[in-house]
Amino acid sequence: MFMLIFYGVLCFWCVACGLRAPVYAEVKLSNKGNDDKHGDIRESIASMKSDIESLKHRKKRVSMVACLKGSFSASGAGSVLQILDIQTIYGITPSSQYRNGIFTCKDRGLYMVFATVTSIKTSFKIMRNKTSVSRGFIGGYSGHWSSGSSIAFVQLDEKDQISIQADKQMTIGDRSCFGVIKID
Repeated sequence: MFMLIFYGVLCFWCVACGLRAPVYAEVKLSNKGNDDKHGDIRESIASMKSDIESLKHRKKRVSMVACLKGSFSASGAGSVLQILDIQTIYGITPSSQYRNGIFTCKDRGLYMVFATVTSIKTSFKIMRNKTSVSRGFIGGYSGHWSSGSSIAFVQLDEKDQISIQADKQMTIGDRSCFGVIKID
């Protein structure tokens, strides 16, 4: 019984991670004396198969991470930080979904958005359209470069836009990154 549960969890995990299950098994229950117990097991197996099939048919995953090479100067509050050097991309088209530091959603769902910004003692916002969903603060000593990070979990609809915006005039430097990952 434990092995059956373990195999079911393994299959569920593999499908959830986009992997194929490494082993396939066929369970044949033919002992007529314990039909009630077998009925419960059959229901559990059918439920697991249903869960696995629903995971297979989910919409494709989306992820993107862009980092800054060199530096960028934001002209003032509300300026979009143009972190443009895409390091990792999966499931999106850069020219249509990520331009000028703005990510445009094409697939409705729950997204994790994160930013790490290197600058000198300031702050920035993660914006959904025109609304702030998270804020990052960069501490440190005046005149010294430091990093600040911010993460937000945001329900996005088609055509919603996510960007990182400056709170005031600032210069950001190397190792500043912006990422978007579709969770569901």
